[in-house]
Amino acid sequence: MEPWYNSYAPSNEHDACHTCGAHQRPRGANGMTDVAQRLERLEAMTRDVLSLPLASPHPIPARDQRDHAVSSAEHTIWSGRPAFFSYAPGVLAAAGWAAVWGYVALQSQEMAWYGTQLLLALEEWLTSLGVPVEQLLGSDGRAWLATGGLTPTVVQTVGGLLALGGVWGLLRRLRHAVGTSYQLTTRHLTVQTGLFAAQSTQLALQHIAHVRLRQSFRGRLWGYAQCRFEPSQSGARAMVWRGVPIRQLTTALLQDAVYAAQDAATARR
Repeated sequence: MEPWYNSYAPSNEHDACHTCGAHQRPRGANGMTDVAQRLERLEAMTRDVLSLPLASPHPIPARDQRDHAVSSAEHTIWSGRPAFFSYAPGVLAAAGWAAVWGYVALQSQEMAWYGTQLLLALEEWLTSLGVPVEQLLGSDGRAWLATGGLTPTVVQTVGGLLALGGVWGLLRRLRHAVGTSYQLTTRHLTVQTGLFAAQSTQLALQHIAHVRLRQSFRGRLWGYAQCRFEPSQSGARAMVWRGVPIRQLTTALLQDAVYAAQDAATARR
């Protein structure tokens, strides 16, 4: 079938084009070429219209306390403290150690007698096995056991020192649990330690060479891990985050990644 524009004959050779508004050239022998050019312009205009961005049917949700206009400024991605189960077993163990040896120091009279009886029973058991206990102890050791062995003063001193060691360990763990906080921003890592005198350490993200994640069996069970950030500068100390709640940190990172993608989509519009 013959194309429609081969039989097209306008009533006026200088009529205006209904598509682009331009005046036609006189149709002569090249009338078909003029129609083809107008069709090409129409196709180009159609492509331009179709390439225009369409309004999104799902508006971007508003951020909490953040503005799209200042998305390039430094903001906090995540901040928090060590997970409870990362320090709770250590706190309980240190408290139990201090309590047991404190009781031994307070009941030094009875504990000295029980300790002496235990040493005598141990001596008899080793002797029955053929161990030369008398040669190992010597005359001084035998005399010490014969005169009563452990004295209340010795038991009280040893028990008190071990109890103080447990209290010191308990305070260290409480300091880590209560006085430690972590912060991750778009530019820095910050760790703050201390109960009374706070100390803050900061590390720029651009100076981090390696990130190492260590998760023990108990950490996998309760959802926490240890993060070690190795700096790129030689001789610089690594920053260690202990007891980091992995679920909270991962959620914050994913949420920030979604916000960044939304910002990029908004900037392209």
